[in-house]
Amino acid sequence: GFYFCCDTVFEGEEIVFAIATKNISDFDMDTLHIRYWLQDSDNNSTLIDVKSLKPHPSGDVIIDTVRYSSLGLSGLNSIWAQYNPVNDQTNTYYQLEQYYFNNIATKYFYVKNDNLNPVLDVSFDGKHIMDGEIVSAKPEILIKLKDENKFLELNDTSLFRIFITNMDTGIENQVFFSSRNHPEEELVWIPAALPDNSCQIIYKPVFYDDGIYQLRVQAKDISQNESGKNDYVVRFEVINNSTITNLLNYPNPF
Repeated sequence: GFYFCCDTVFEGEEIVFAIATKNISDFDMDTLHIRYWLQDSDNNSTLIDVKSLKPHPSGDVIIDTVRYSSLGLSGLNSIWAQYNPVNDQTNTYYQLEQYYFNNIATKYFYVKNDNLNPVLDVSFDGKHIMDGEIVSAKPEILIKLKDENKFLELNDTSLFRIFITNMDTGIENQVFFSSRNHPEEELVWIPAALPDNSCQIIYKPVFYDDGIYQLRVQAKDISQNESGKNDYVVRFEVINNSTITNLLNYPNPF
């Protein structure tokens, strides 16, 4: 009845631990109690659960399963199960036994932490622009973040920080997911859905004044891995009036 998926798991992966117990005595036992706890790499113990299972007659076998997330458990850990533990209310064992030393089982496992950077992608109206390129005064800016981790989904808006700078004034303003002054320009959040761990932000600003602006984006994954050593930065120009930017002779020669 023993089951444990593997000796090494990735951070965020669910730990599934199953174990069987047999009443080898000639006496029937009432309700079987089990205490589960976890011991991390720093020897800190965390209670997982205390279960009350069915009665345990002589010769009977009971298989029980416990599940626990490995989030925040990087390094060597162990999961423990104690059958017929001490009742916290009475400070005595739930059932009388001749020996208690053989009622404990443990399983060691290693949690591999996530240390890979997520991939950040930014586009304007479906296009990757060059630095200094002219864009619409009402662009749709799509910000995507993709992470290779299949367990820690990108579901938190605090993973992002977005800034717009008017280069004429040099003032940088942070763009928030909710705004009282310009609610029509709020960021639209689309969280990731596993196993394709990719989230999106849709930003539709309105630039009323012509000029050069700068977009700066900071992003990280759930494990605090940043998308790069430097922030994503791009400058763009806004021209509200229709103008001709390039005039070419065609056919050539003209």
